[in-house]
Amino acid sequence: MTRWVIIVNLLKDKIVQKTGIVFLLLIIIFEIISYSTTEYVKGSLEVELYRKSYAIEAEIEKTFNDIFHISSSYKSFMEANPSATK
Repeated sequence: MTRWVIIVNLLKDKIVQKTGIVFLLLIIIFEIISYSTTEYVKGSLEVELYRKSYAIEAEIEKTFNDIFHISSSYKSFMEANPSATK
């Protein structure tokens, strides 16, 4: 029981109250900075992933366009030269 009395008496002390408030404020500031940094890093990674996925999408589209162009050219050649063999 005497421990609680000592703790209550300490909490009544103005210096201890000020120290506790400053400590809590520092913890809150640290948490805000930590959260902001984490969100910034996540946003940067998300932008990087979008950039990479766009590059992959562009490469796939280019490949399909090349395939369609080659197929169209082959078809035109075969129509122009019916005696040609595969």
